[in-house]
Amino acid sequence: MRAILGHSDQVAKVYARAPDAKQGQKLRTMADSTDPGLLKIAAWPSDLLLGRQGLVQGFVMPRAKSAENVHELYSPKSRADAFPTADFRFLVHVGANIARAFATVHERGHIVGDVNHGNVLVGSDGTVMLIDCDSFQVRNGSNLFTCDVGSPLFTAPELHGRPFRGLVRTVNHDRFGLAVLLFYLLYMGRHPYAGRYSGSGEMSPERFIAENLFAYGANRRMFGMERPPGTISLEAMGPAIAAQFELAFAPPANGRHRPHAISWANGLTALEASLRVCPAASWHHYPAALSSWSSLRPAPACSVTGSRWEPRRRPSTSKHSWRRSRLFLHPAQTKRCLPKDLGVHHLEPNSRAHLPKMPGGL
Repeated sequence: MRAILGHSDQVAKVYARAPDAKQGQKLRTMADSTDPGLLKIAAWPSDLLLGRQGLVQGFVMPRAKSAENVHELYSPKSRADAFPTADFRFLVHVGANIARAFATVHERGHIVGDVNHGNVLVGSDGTVMLIDCDSFQVRNGSNLFTCDVGSPLFTAPELHGRPFRGLVRTVNHDRFGLAVLLFYLLYMGRHPYAGRYSGSGEMSPERFIAENLFAYGANRRMFGMERPPGTISLEAMGPAIAAQFELAFAPPANGRHRPHAISWANGLTALEASLRVCPAASWHHYPAALSSWSSLRPAPACSVTGSRWEPRRRPSTSKHSWRRSRLFLHPAQTKRCLPKDLGVHHLEPNSRAHLPKMPGGL
């Protein structure tokens, strides 16, 4: 990545090796289809960097400021370091923003494809940015550019055993990856298919997914599965969220669709509004819909972490700046100036920056 002089809210990604013709066409399609909505939630190409022969050498994209990888929120220890004021309400708020980001991508006909911990950044205010967008599956009319990479732990069961290269993914496949990501976030870094198996034979996490062995589901014991000891039950997030996960991880069937990204956003927003303060630890919260918890009992997280992990700086109960954040990231500027060391000058909107031939492959 290279800074862009005069535009601290943007960076230039310059490839060490020029993309091939197909990838170059994909990047042109992405830059031509960019819009303010995408630029708020993704490091989406807004302009291209071209060499003297017109070949794509990189692109300009929004810059994520003061952002951490989403996995820093999973465990109380890493959360205390990266997000010292974050409590469980913050996690739910971030989850809703992640779902909104996916919804924005899906509404435009694109697919994230390679869903994983590393392509979601979270700001201290709870805003979210999707990165590595040049690997997304992109559609422009009849032209389709596939995502040729993937992460098995976020890949839908029906795709396991198939090569990623040339694989045409659907929104329903992305919804599986989104549900896994949200499960990691809400259930303290646990994978939904990582559990105790009472059957025979060697089992890997990938095989658990391929065989639809959801370790937290209501029917898990029928398939010889049980969630690990010391983990939060699926129902701990309330019946509405539990039902969403059941539907997301149910065995695929004809006509069955996993929950939409916007359904997750709405459900998590409702969950955030319903959270009540734990009587045992003020930085723990539980859903008001849980009839099994009363004002005299501790929140589910207490049974896992106790009260020893707490934010390094207690969040104020009267004001949360992150509660007002809904994907407000850095809008692209209409005039761009690239670094002088790249040999490019001021660009007008929708223009293409031309790079000189440089040592090292550019």
